[in-house]
Amino acid sequence: MPRIPSSFTRWATIRIGLLVGLTLAIPAASDTGELTASYTRYKEALNGKDYATALVYARKSDQLAAEQLAENDPRKATLAYNLGTLYYRLDRHQDAVEPLARATEAYRTLHGPESMETLPSLQRLALNYQALQNWREAEKSHLAAVRVIEASEGRKSETLAPILIQLGSVAEAQAAYKRQQNYGRRALYLYDQAGKSRGLESARIHVDLVGAEMQLGDAARVNQHMEWAIEIYDEKLSPDDPLLLEIYTLASQVYEKTGRETEARKYRRRARELTP
Repeated sequence: MPRIPSSFTRWATIRIGLLVGLTLAIPAASDTGELTASYTRYKEALNGKDYATALVYARKSDQLAAEQLAENDPRKATLAYNLGTLYYRLDRHQDAVEPLARATEAYRTLHGPESMETLPSLQRLALNYQALQNWREAEKSHLAAVRVIEASEGRKSETLAPILIQLGSVAEAQAAYKRQQNYGRRALYLYDQAGKSRGLESARIHVDLVGAEMQLGDAARVNQHMEWAIEIYDEKLSPDDPLLLEIYTLASQVYEKTGRETEARKYRRRARELTP
């Protein structure tokens, strides 16, 4: 099957990553001076983008919190989340698992398993498992995030769509193409309900569904999703956008595979015209 351009996968990771940035917990004045000082140094280093130094003080703050704060103190969860997120940003994904999982469980204990308070750590944990190619745990964490949003905002919340895109990628990595298809179709439905069926997010999902339908052997749906994707990208992107070269190249390969040689030649020609 034709490979899906890697830029689409990068876009989805960046898109959902924007939802789960670092959380900064402010220690109360009643904390010991050592914890307050450690947290202050962490925040200063983080603001200065000195992530190596920030990591030193994030680890120290997390350790001091375990020693000095009560078991149900919410700051323990937040400091664990800060540490896990910093490990994630430094591509130390194996190290990130424990603090992110601990933060998630702490938020669940404090606020309930379906509280929106658990969402940032669940999403970061899922992305971290994806980076480790632990597809089973990534899917499990993403689905938990879906349940949290459904409980708070309902099954038709547009907020679900970026997570469903990620779930599609995870399903594809497991060769679970029927699940990939289901996740993609649901995400498209949500964007359609939000009046965004002609947005770039929807175009990306159509591209993903080209791959899923190809694996499931449905040439008619392959071609339809390819056509919809091209229509949206042609409408939304400037003629010199490099992404068009990728989509035209993919289209030529897809149409060749599905026996539509006229369209395949058309998009091979368009791709050549855009080749630097």
